[in-house]
Amino acid sequence: MKTYTKTIWNICACMLIILLGGCADDDIIRNDCGSTLQETESHLISTFSLPEGKTPIQDTREQIFFQLRSLSDNSIQLMEGKIRKNAGILSCEMFIPNNLVLEDGDYILWLKFDEEGSVYPLSYHLTFRDKMVSMVRDTKYIYEMLNGEGTEENPYLITSTNDFAYLVSQLATYDSNYGYGQFFKQIADIKAPIPNCLYQGNAYKSAPFAGNYDGDSHKILNLTYLGTNGGEQSDAIGLFSILHDGAVIRNLDIEGADIEYPGNCCGLLAGVANGNIRIENLTLNGNIKSTKDKVGGLIGYIEGNAQSLAQISIRNVRLGVSFSESGSSYIGALIGWAENASIQVEDISSDGIFKNLRGNNHVAGLIGKLYGQIDARKIKLQHTTLNDFPISGNQNVGGLIGEAFLQAASSFKDITIDMPIKGSSYVGGLIGQIRSEAPTSTLITIENFQLSNPANRSQIQGGSYVGGMIGYSHKTHANAFTIELKGESLFHASITGQSVIGGIFGSLDDTQIQFTPASRLYMDNESLEASSGICGTLAGALSYQEPGKEILLDPEILVINPNIKIKGGNNVGGIIGTLYNGTLTGTYTPEFSATNVIVSKIPRPIFPGNINSEKPYRENAASVGGIVGYADKSTLRRLFTQLSIYGRSTVGGIIGYASDTQISDCGVKTETFNNGNNSAIMVGGIIGQASCSSHCEFSNLVNYSDISSGSNYIGGIFGSMVAGTSVKINKVVNLGKISATNNVGGIIGKTSGKDIEVYDAANFGVIQGIAGDKEYGVGGIAGAAEDAITIYKSVNHGNITINRNAKYYGAGGILGYVKQGGAHVRYCCNRANIDYPKDKEDSHGIGGIVGSIEKANDNDDSYVLDCYNMGEINGQQKAISTLGTDYRGGIVGNLGSHGRCYRAVNGGYVRFGNAGVGYGNKKNLTHIYISPGTGKDFGATYIPQPTREDKNIYQGFDFTGDHDPNRQPVWVLGGTYSSENKMLPYLHSGKCYFQFAKYAP
Repeated sequence: MKTYTKTIWNICACMLIILLGGCADDDIIRNDCGSTLQETESHLISTFSLPEGKTPIQDTREQIFFQLRSLSDNSIQLMEGKIRKNAGILSCEMFIPNNLVLEDGDYILWLKFDEEGSVYPLSYHLTFRDKMVSMVRDTKYIYEMLNGEGTEENPYLITSTNDFAYLVSQLATYDSNYGYGQFFKQIADIKAPIPNCLYQGNAYKSAPFAGNYDGDSHKILNLTYLGTNGGEQSDAIGLFSILHDGAVIRNLDIEGADIEYPGNCCGLLAGVANGNIRIENLTLNGNIKSTKDKVGGLIGYIEGNAQSLAQISIRNVRLGVSFSESGSSYIGALIGWAENASIQVEDISSDGIFKNLRGNNHVAGLIGKLYGQIDARKIKLQHTTLNDFPISGNQNVGGLIGEAFLQAASSFKDITIDMPIKGSSYVGGLIGQIRSEAPTSTLITIENFQLSNPANRSQIQGGSYVGGMIGYSHKTHANAFTIELKGESLFHASITGQSVIGGIFGSLDDTQIQFTPASRLYMDNESLEASSGICGTLAGALSYQEPGKEILLDPEILVINPNIKIKGGNNVGGIIGTLYNGTLTGTYTPEFSATNVIVSKIPRPIFPGNINSEKPYRENAASVGGIVGYADKSTLRRLFTQLSIYGRSTVGGIIGYASDTQISDCGVKTETFNNGNNSAIMVGGIIGQASCSSHCEFSNLVNYSDISSGSNYIGGIFGSMVAGTSVKINKVVNLGKISATNNVGGIIGKTSGKDIEVYDAANFGVIQGIAGDKEYGVGGIAGAAEDAITIYKSVNHGNITINRNAKYYGAGGILGYVKQGGAHVRYCCNRANIDYPKDKEDSHGIGGIVGSIEKANDNDDSYVLDCYNMGEINGQQKAISTLGTDYRGGIVGNLGSHGRCYRAVNGGYVRFGNAGVGYGNKKNLTHIYISPGTGKDFGATYIPQPTREDKNIYQGFDFTGDHDPNRQPVWVLGGTYSSENKMLPYLHSGKCYFQFAKYAP
């Protein structure tokens, strides 16, 4: 917008140019400004220059009248003169009668073409000294036909349609300042002007405005514009075409508006706005039918610039505008597109029922697209029907904002979106998509957000990137956003789509999530569904360019309805569908005990709901986890879930599929775990499958859950473990019954890789093998190992039962079957029975510690050291092969030709087998001691009867710790657990922490 303010130096420069070459008579008086005064017989000639502004003066007028009003006494003087226009300057000659007194001071000057005619509406504030103009201070436009003076105390009054038509005409024709600094007040309900009030055209056509307009709670009725679809269409359509810097609009109802087929930039109040604008106390009602872009119920397009954002303040607006046609983009019930704008918006609500808002891209209940910054509060948009989608579009569809390209910190407080929303991608209950190019992290504060309500559960529906709060936070650099969630937020809507669906966030890239201690997020969603996959209560997907970004998950803050149903094809998690480079930290810490296994109470779970209980997902879904469906290069710790979960493959109580991901201090207790899906593979109480190409550690994990059905790779903690490098597993406990058709283990179903180490593992659940086959195994700790595995300081307390005539290659209290040798088992014990009632003998191994090490060789250095068994081994029938080989052993069933076993004790009865090692090279069997009557003594030594607590009997056993840096012995004889261990040696508690622990469910 243009304003004219000329200092004395500006005027002096102009006057010097105009008067250059003029009269040099000594009778002419000049001042420093360049104004002159010349005396004639009848009058004085005072010359000066004025800025042109908008004027009907074409060239030179030999007669014009100058009307002066003194600002000191309000006296008015009228003087004749001449005027000439040249290059935007009005060169004036004013004839002052000799007898006229013109005091020094400030005056307002108007131009009149006729002595009795109206003044030209543009006025000038001048300072006179010695009857010469010494300064032009500013310009101001007046509206002569309107009552009032245009001041705040005495505004121009709009009493009728004709008054408003006159205002628009003057704004469009004369006032280059568009009413800037002037005040207008409407004192009656009026109809919007019709063509014959203005000029012929498509009904009402507006003008720019920069003044103050007070509707005084009155209405402007029947604002109408009629364009043609594909034909004549005007841009910038609204009550005002453009709101310029300084405009203030308040206390006005626009009712019954009908705008059809405008051009770009259309809103009931204004097509375009720029600069600093204030709007308050408006009600909007009507219809906009458009196939063009940038359409808003209030303003179509806000235009600022990167160096100076447009400052827009909007308060107390009631929205009742219906939008039809779906070919247009940038559609908002309040603003279509706000570009380079800082928006303060407060107390916005839908007028009763939210009207239909349909468009193509960038469609939202408040702003279609925002580039800049926003602070929004007290906004409530609601609709009473669930059978329609009042807000619908394709890409970037939001309950409040379609796409927010945020350049500075923004906030949202006390926002309620209570209506169905539908789009194809980037769809959010609050914002469809947020982005940023700011060089530092942009803070977004969201406080007290409500999506739908319990009595009127609506839904958010889309194709991809759909969230109850934000559909997609797009990364443009590392650390793009920090979203701080404050106060109480409630989510009642069902959220459905094809992929990347989240109860709060669809997908977040490089977005830090923070919860304040007093915040609460109540996830009362009925269901979340991603038909193709990637779905979670907090987020469908979450990723970071750099590791180390932590999200704190407190079940007192993130409160999830236990009846929630999460459904999805792949990568489905109770909290997050897919996680990359992230850290999730909860509040749970399992407390283990050497006597009672675990003494910490079952805590409030972070996820208590239901995942994939319905067809077809329960039969087909992959990478399904109680916390995360698929995690890559991430860390999860201190998390507890209590849920029902189903899937076809890679199903885990914490993570479905974990790639290079660390997990610690986590626990799971399920109501149902994959019940009835006998074809499922890679199912684990904590992780379905863990795959590590870099070093991974897993520690302090507990599973309370029964896993009652599954095909292959089924474990109480891990279904499958694949290691391309070193993996350490420490202090992991299974308390549930684990049952599977093939590979099954109390801790791990099957491992693959040569550098997997397990320490302080304990199984207390019954392990059941159903069928088995070649190269399958059943174990209290690990069912089968494809390659090398190390198991130290571990114990099995759970009975192992295998169906008659199953075909497992190995069954063991600690390790079932090792395919390619490299089994390192030490400081382990089995205290439960193994029942494998085969009708006939074959080469499958059954052992109290290890079932079978099939292909051990010298390079593998396979060994079972410092171990004991107290469980009964009920194996296959007596050997019938020609060699009479037994593959049942109290310690190892089939040790192979190169495996070693020494310093071992067996106190459990072995039916139809050897009490020590079933099959192995006898020279590799050393210091194996067996109780009489427990089995044959192949490679072993009977303990003398009656059993005596004599350490000298057990050659090579370390009872002193002399060779240990901490002076900790390996074995103990006598003491607290002597009778429980039948007076046989047992391991020191530092070597096997859980060996005498008890679990009472």
